[in-house]
Amino acid sequence: MKIIDYRFPEKSITLLKSLIGQTLNDVVFYGLPNAATTTYGMASITVNDFRYCFSNFLESIEYINRTDDVSIFRFDKISDVKFNDFLEERVPIRNSINQKIKTIKVLNENQQLSLNGTLEFDIFTVRGVVISLQDGREISFEKSIWFSEFITIKTGYDLINSFSALDEFYEEWSDSQYTAQAKRDVLLIE
Repeated sequence: MKIIDYRFPEKSITLLKSLIGQTLNDVVFYGLPNAATTTYGMASITVNDFRYCFSNFLESIEYINRTDDVSIFRFDKISDVKFNDFLEERVPIRNSINQKIKTIKVLNENQQLSLNGTLEFDIFTVRGVVISLQDGREISFEKSIWFSEFITIKTGYDLINSFSALDEFYEEWSDSQYTAQAKRDVLLIE
């Protein structure tokens, strides 16, 4: 059995913990035509005038017995106030928030692929993050499927229940020799 683990490293979890009780100033991303809440590759947040970035870029990894390009969701602090616009002539969307961060939920997904009843691949990945604010609103950043670099950003309430259903994963493997199973768990940071 091969274990593939692309959950946030401890450094990212520590960064997220440090944001609790701090002021989320804004969320900045580059909207796509006809999909204003979806961005390609990265979205940033400013917390107490420091910039942090959610990114979702393709990386060549060993995946299901071959090297493949798979999108990996990451969270890091970035020093440059500006971040690259990977789509030409797009104007950034800046949503002013100015609310204290109450909690952060990291939605992890465990995907398992079995062959003839034997577990072959045990895959762990981050599906997204939900930031809960002092005024009760939430902001979510959802990673798209394995081979997509899109991030969907939503504002609202109870957003953990608005993430794409696991059906997406099952459909991806429905015509495969593998039997697919998936489950999710929430890491609550408060």
